[in-house]
Amino acid sequence: MIDLSTCMTVKSAELKAKKSHALEVSTPEETYLMFADEAKEKDEWIGAIGRAIVQTSSTYTQETGDYGKDDDDESSSDEELTY
Repeated sequence: MIDLSTCMTVKSAELKAKKSHALEVSTPEETYLMFADEAKEKDEWIGAIGRAIVQTSSTYTQETGDYGKDDDDESSSDEELTY
């Protein structure tokens, strides 16, 4: 089991793993490679793990679901999420 409160990044890792649908979750001590059955599932895992990392971060506020972002800021989708 990976403690998501210690995770720093989640990203696609197909080049590193040399296998399709790979993703990587990094903590200060370990890097975990995982594999999904298809690209859509990999993207869903990256999104879900990323959201879980944000929710366990100290800058996330439960009331607004916001983690330090101004209302005028626009977010962009990225394959790597760093917290």
